[in-house]
Amino acid sequence: MDTFGEEPPVVHGGIKYMKVLKSTQSGFEGFVKDRFTTLPEVRDRCFCTMVYAKWHYNKLSNVTFDAVCKTVKDAILEKFACPYDRGECSPSVQKTLCNTRVLVLNRVPEVGHVQTHHSVNVDVCYLSHHVAHFLNLIPMKVTVFTALNKSHY
Repeated sequence: MDTFGEEPPVVHGGIKYMKVLKSTQSGFEGFVKDRFTTLPEVRDRCFCTMVYAKWHYNKLSNVTFDAVCKTVKDAILEKFACPYDRGECSPSVQKTLCNTRVLVLNRVPEVGHVQTHHSVNVDVCYLSHHVAHFLNLIPMKVTVFTALNKSHY
C-alpha cells in the first residue's frame, strides 16, 4: 500500500517468482539486430521464464482479493501454457506479457494497472573481453540473469 499525503491509499497486489513455460506457438522474431545479436529468429520455440506481476486496485470496497489474484494467475497461465491447438502464436515473450495484461484488465474491473516482468539468461560469451572485464565478469563462463520491465510491442 502506498500513501501520498491526504490522498486515499493505493493498494497493490502481486505474484512473484511464477515459473511458466510456453511450450509451443512462441517465437522470437522481428527484432532489431546489431553486432551483439546472438539469438537467431525462430517461429516456434520452447520458452520458460519467471513472471513477476504487480497491479493496483482502482477500488477497495467489495473486492475479493484472493479471487483477483487467482484471476491474474489464471490469465498468465492461459497466455503462456495454453493448449497447443487453441493457443495464440506470439512473436515474443514481451507480446505474451502484453496480452496477459490486457486480459487481466478486461477480466478484473477492480484492477487499474498491471505491470509484468520476466527474467532471461544473458550469455556474455559473445561480448568482447573488454565488456566482460568492465562488468567485472569472467569471460566465457558467465550467465547473467536480468529482469526486463519494458514491453516491446
